[in-house]
Amino acid sequence: MSETKKSIHILKGILIYLAGFITAIILGVIIALTGGDFSKTKSIHGLTIFQEQGNPINETQFRVIQVIESNLALAVGKGSETSVFTGITVLLMRDEGKYFYDDEVIELSSKPNQSGLYQYESKSGKKTVPVISVK
Repeated sequence: MSETKKSIHILKGILIYLAGFITAIILGVIIALTGGDFSKTKSIHGLTIFQEQGNPINETQFRVIQVIESNLALAVGKGSETSVFTGITVLLMRDEGKYFYDDEVIELSSKPNQSGLYQYESKSGKKTVPVISVK
């Protein structure tokens, strides 16, 4: 290999190294600007959150029937005139780091407002339920 070809080969290696280094710096800046927490931006298929509060829900007590994710759960409401949970089905949503478990009973201090919609497939077809934020 001639001296010129060796120089070109070394120069190509240096340029490839620099391109990788610059790419790593750019990626680091992007991660730093987004806070590095991509779990907050993760979207749940079928979940739509409203900009403003929606309609009021007339029930204040709910029983979790299925945990979708640790902070998302399908629940059935209990009407004030009954002792069983046969009311409206809703998706309960908590802040990250707070968890639901099966058959948990959630009692709210006041009637909640709908904060979104959740669509999912069940054995009987497509279902759409209101979303309630639980503190």
